Amino acid sequence: MTGNKIIPNQLVNAESALHNSDIFSLVSRISSDIASAKFLVPGQYDQLLNKKPDHLINSFNFWQQVVASMMLNGNAYVVIHSNQEEPELEFIPCSWIINIDLTDYGKDILYTVDYHDERGQQVINSANMLHFKLFMYGTDIDNDRYVGVSPLMALTTELNISGFSNRLTLATLKHAIAPNVLLTVPEGTLEPEEVENIRNAWEAQTTGENNGRAIVLDQGLQMSKIDINANVADFLNNANFSRDQIAKAFNVPSSVLNGTGDAQSSVQMLNQQYVRSLNLYIEPIEAEIRMKLGIDCELDINGALDVDNSNFIKNINTLTGNQPVISTVQAQQALIDKGLFINNIDLNVDQDNTQMKGGEQDSKQ
Repeated sequence: MTGNKIIPNQLVNAESALHNSDIFSLVSRISSDIASAKFLVPGQYDQLLNKKPDHLINSFNFWQQVVASMMLNGNAYVVIHSNQEEPELEFIPCSWIINIDLTDYGKDILYTVDYHDERGQQVINSANMLHFKLFMYGTDIDNDRYVGVSPLMALTTELNISGFSNRLTLATLKHAIAPNVLLTVPEGTLEPEEVENIRNAWEAQTTGENNGRAIVLDQGLQMSKIDINANVADFLNNANFSRDQIAKAFNVPSSVLNGTGDAQSSVQMLNQQYVRSLNLYIEPIEAEIRMKLGIDCELDINGALDVDNSNFIKNINTLTGNQPVISTVQAQQALIDKGLFINNIDLNVDQDNTQMKGGEQDSKQ
């Protein structure tokens, strides 16, 4: 923060974070699920938000990178190009934002963008910038009020532990042929050159084409193995710690990463928890679009999560069960609207459900 100027500073390297398989899996899943959702907006904005936000990128990948940036950086920037024949959006990487200026008395926010092309640097006012912020805590009067914070900030310790664990695991696997082997010459003091010769001779017997063959030792050479400390071995086998911490930081159930569930009865509950956790990432998008475009906006996530419509069909069956809430005709019409029921018959039937319009009889209906 310099005066009224905010200079964005990425505290965590998002690209490095994606090298962590758990973070990659989580960011990829959440961004993909939200990108698969449909914006429920007035008709004139359907093209801009759902079909073709950018003429170079399809709508799925466009919103996927927006959500991924918001998760990894805490912020996602999208410029609104409305002064052209066909309005469109342009995603701006966080590194392209040079600074954010607060005008006198906080009347407006100005974003300086370096496009890295012939457009050079341009100043964009807040009305033409969709600034999606994941989390704002505003501990200082000016410093944190207008920028978001990434969950990665809370994972510094966990990622360091995970990094040390991975390096230790790789080192162990690298020397898995002879882990911590101790070669002893009972008598005599060896010169460094002799030590190296013995080491090279041992490695020659245990690697390459000799791998798995019988080992022959000189009469004065003894071999022993130093076991890995049990605590270190347990630590290497315990991957759930970092997974649980990552899931907690991104506010999703740990089962999303662990892939575990108590029983079939709990699967639906876990899915409901996951859907609720998506609101953390959906609400900032909806609220910013409502504010900047001045329209009603809602993301329909149900179609993205219920790909095969199994939950929808299950709900229809429940509503037409022993104590029906809707009629059979209403249920069929709902299935038709979803494209799950072929309307080969006229649904205008009488109360007995036997007399079809036009006098056609169907005792099986």
